[in-house]
Amino acid sequence: MLTIYSEHISARLAYVIEVIFEDILGVDVLLTENQDTFRKSSGGLNYSNIPIPDKAYIRPHGILFEEGIRTQEIRWNLDDTASFFPTESDLVKHDVFAASFYLLSRYEEYLPHQKDDIGRFQGRSSTLGKQGLLHKPLVDEWALELYQALTRVHPFLPSVERRFRQLDTFDIDVAYAYKGRGFLRKLGSIIKDLTKMNLSRIRERRAVLSNRLDDPFDTYRMQLACNTKDNLRHFFLIGDRSELDRSIHYGSQELKELIALLHEHSNVGLHPSMAANASLKTLKKECLRLEEIIDEPVSRSRQHFLYLDLPSTYRNLVSMGITEDYSMGFADRVGFRAGTCSPFPWFDLGTNQRTEMYVIPLAVMDSSLKDYMGLNSKEAIKEIQKVRQQVMSVQGLYVQLWHNHTISDYGEWAGWKEVFLSSLSEEFSLSQSDSMEA
Repeated sequence: MLTIYSEHISARLAYVIEVIFEDILGVDVLLTENQDTFRKSSGGLNYSNIPIPDKAYIRPHGILFEEGIRTQEIRWNLDDTASFFPTESDLVKHDVFAASFYLLSRYEEYLPHQKDDIGRFQGRSSTLGKQGLLHKPLVDEWALELYQALTRVHPFLPSVERRFRQLDTFDIDVAYAYKGRGFLRKLGSIIKDLTKMNLSRIRERRAVLSNRLDDPFDTYRMQLACNTKDNLRHFFLIGDRSELDRSIHYGSQELKELIALLHEHSNVGLHPSMAANASLKTLKKECLRLEEIIDEPVSRSRQHFLYLDLPSTYRNLVSMGITEDYSMGFADRVGFRAGTCSPFPWFDLGTNQRTEMYVIPLAVMDSSLKDYMGLNSKEAIKEIQKVRQQVMSVQGLYVQLWHNHTISDYGEWAGWKEVFLSSLSEEFSLSQSDSMEA
C-alpha cells in the first residue's frame, strides 16, 4: 500500500487523494500526518514542505490547505501532458493534487464569470476551454502519469486495472411529436398549422393519431435495441409547461406508459426543469411525480439545458436523495467540464465538504455538435471519434447524450441517425441496430 504524508490533512486534500487513488486508479492508500509512520513505511509519497530523505516528494500548492475561495494564478505548461500549478517534485512537473482539485471542484465556477443568455457558465470561458483542452481527460492522464512514476520508485505497488465503458443516455424533453397531448393543445397545434398552411404536418398528425404512422419522435425501440440496461440512462422532463420547459403534460397516459416501459429496460432518472433549478419545492414536486410512475425513489438526474448553478443546484439534488448526477458537461462545447472521464463524488466548495452524490461526467451532447459548434453530420462523427478515443486512451467512461427526436432523421435532424449509430459501442453493429429497429 502507498503511504502519503502531509503536515496537515485538510478536507480538500483527503477528498482529492480519495478521487485520484480510489475512484480513478482503484488502489488503496494511507494518508497520514504521522512522520514516524511515514518514515517506517516501505514506500511513500511526501506531500509536504518538510524534506524527508529517501522519499518521493511533491511540494504542495496552497489551494488544498485554504478555507476560502479566491482567484488562483493559473500558469500552464503545455509541453507533453498539459498541466498547471508547477512545483518542485522528483516525480512530476506540477502539483497533480492541487490542479485536479481545482478542476474537479469546479473552483472557477464559484468565482465571478460571464454567463450565457440563460445563465450558464460556458465551455469557451473555462480554464480548459481557453487552452483548447476540453476534449482531454486531463485529471485521468495526470493520475496515471503520477502512478506510473510512483511504480518506478516503488515496484511493489499494485497495477492499475481500468476498463473502457460507454453509457448511452437520453434526455426526453418532448416524448412524442403528436401523441400525448390533451384536446386543447391538439386544437391549438392544428390551428397554428392551418394558419401557416402547413398541410403536410396536418396530414402527418392525423396519420399518427389514427395509428397509421409511427410518431416521428418515437425512436425508443432503436434506443433499447442498441444497448443493454446497464449501459442505458433515460431522463424525463415532467415539470410544468413554461417557455423553456415545453414537455408533454406529466399526467399524459402515453407518457406514463412510456416511462414505465423504459424503466423495465433502462435506468430512468429525472430531468429537472429550469423552474426546479430555482425552487427546491418544485424539484421535490417533480421527484414525487416520477416516483409515483416508477414506484421507487429517484436517484439519478440531469439538469435541463445542462444548467448548473453551483453550489445551489447540487445542494438541492443532494437534499432530495439524488446519488448520481449526469449534468457535468457544457452545452457550447463537447469534452470534460471537470477535466475527467471518471465518476467522482461532488465536493461542496462552499462548505469544504465531500458529499455522497457522485458526478458522472458527460463527454458529448448532440445539440452541442449541431447547434452550438455548427457541425454537419460527417463532421460530428469525426468529433465524437476524437473525444471517444481520448477516453479509450485512459480506459475511462465515455458518456454521450442524445434526445429521442435527434436520432429520428426527422426535420432539421435529418442525417443524424447515422451519427448516433456510428457512436455506439463496438458490441452493437449498425446492422444489428437497423434490423432490430425494423
